[in-house]
Amino acid sequence: MALKLFCYRKGNSILHRIPPLLKIFFMMLFCITAFLGGQKETAEEILQKSVYFQLLYCICICILLFMLSKVSIRSVLQMRWVLWFGLMVTIFRLFPEDYSVIDSFELYKPILVNGLLAGGLYTIRFLFASFVCQMVFETTSSLEIREGFENIHIAVCRFLPFMKKYNLAFVISLAVTFIPEVFETWEKVTKASKARRGKKRGIISFFRNLFSEMAALLSILIGTADTKRRAILNRGFKI
Repeated sequence: MALKLFCYRKGNSILHRIPPLLKIFFMMLFCITAFLGGQKETAEEILQKSVYFQLLYCICICILLFMLSKVSIRSVLQMRWVLWFGLMVTIFRLFPEDYSVIDSFELYKPILVNGLLAGGLYTIRFLFASFVCQMVFETTSSLEIREGFENIHIAVCRFLPFMKKYNLAFVISLAVTFIPEVFETWEKVTKASKARRGKKRGIISFFRNLFSEMAALLSILIGTADTKRRAILNRGFKI
């Protein structure tokens, strides 16, 4: 069976046994710290020691989570989609604000170097953040996430009774658990697209298929979201 991005995997690892809310809050905190300091724009900013220490911290956390979760190496290899995303970000960073500098390589060289380094740094940060999210969602079921937020909601209602009429815990857990569903749907769409197009190759065919897949993904997700909205309203929830 093919592994799915950000989808729950049964297991009995240490990471599986950690309280789900603790993992969710840690995931959010890690994503913030991974991009802490803002996006660096110049080579001087990127090559500072603080950036090296930040990346070292991220590497250590990722290695620790990988050991605690006992995931398959195939799960790590699925993060390669981040590299394609980072490549697109890097390409956009290579375009200067003033296109007249392209005529002179000496003027364009700093922009080229800064764009490559900035795009590479963003890709590495995004890769670490995606990896941690993968580890958390693989070891935390949607039911555990929902129960965790509901427990917080119950505790808050003891001190703030008026919060009982709001379903914030349900809305937050619904939003969080929708993330794995997006990638599961994307996997189904890409498999269906590959089965239909066969072995057609070429840059034009690639972008045509990519556009079709994105359109299909968006259409399915909108339909799924509307179906869930109707089901929630039929059950008497107010969101």
